[in-house]
Amino acid sequence: MIIPKFLRPGDAIYLLSTARSATRESVKPFVDWLENSGYRVILGKTIGPKFHQFAGDDAFRAADFNFALHHPDVKAIWCARGGYGSIRMLDMIDANAISQHPKWLIGFSDVTAIHGLFQREGVMSLHGFMAGLFEDTLPDAREQTLQVLTGGAGNDYWLKSVPQANAYFPDAVVFGGNLSMLYSMNGSDLLSQPEGRAALFIEDVDEYLYHIDRMMWAFRRSGYLQKFNYLLVGTMADMNDHDVPFGQDAREIIQSHADALNIPVYFDFPVGHQNSNFPLILGSNFRISE
Repeated sequence: MIIPKFLRPGDAIYLLSTARSATRESVKPFVDWLENSGYRVILGKTIGPKFHQFAGDDAFRAADFNFALHHPDVKAIWCARGGYGSIRMLDMIDANAISQHPKWLIGFSDVTAIHGLFQREGVMSLHGFMAGLFEDTLPDAREQTLQVLTGGAGNDYWLKSVPQANAYFPDAVVFGGNLSMLYSMNGSDLLSQPEGRAALFIEDVDEYLYHIDRMMWAFRRSGYLQKFNYLLVGTMADMNDHDVPFGQDAREIIQSHADALNIPVYFDFPVGHQNSNFPLILGSNFRISE
């Protein structure tokens, strides 16, 4: 996997939205933070416009992304919003440019679809907080994100805070992201295919519990889940249930599928839809240690 060049003071970071619309006012605290940290922020054309719920139509958003990919000064592409929409523009992204001009992609949730494209093209990317959620993200998670982007940290910096992280596995590459988005990519070339030891990371928000079970069954039936040596679970936030309970919470559902396949599973990773949304390098070696 290609590692994009780490950021240095003065580098340009391109801010755009691949999904829902984002106003200039909503990203101003984030822009101020980056500029105060010594970086130059370029606001994409998708910051401000609104087309239904999107930051412009699919072609418009894809063109903005392609502009960032080809921009010679841009060293990182940071997403402003999630929601829904990234997967609609994937076929319009210049995939060849991802490996020809590798640069960091930062985002999570709906951006999982674009992370899948980056991994397909052999380039690492960063599962991390988005500009529109800057004020909802803990300062430690913000600063750790910058440390990763500047080469000052890897994938094992925060794991000592996870009670379940009492095992060690070397040379395992981590893939994944939002479970619902991974489910929408199942059976396509966007779903990362691990070679060798690998860990699948999942997180989600605002899903019905039976949806979680259905998605896990889909990955089992397709044989995808069995390709991984480890399962890492971040936040499963704001889960929903019916008046007649499903009978298991999200943790129990995931554990039951992991047990059926004899895959070690680790919960409570501070990654996902929560204020302690720490960065996770996708496509990189991963380690859990005491």
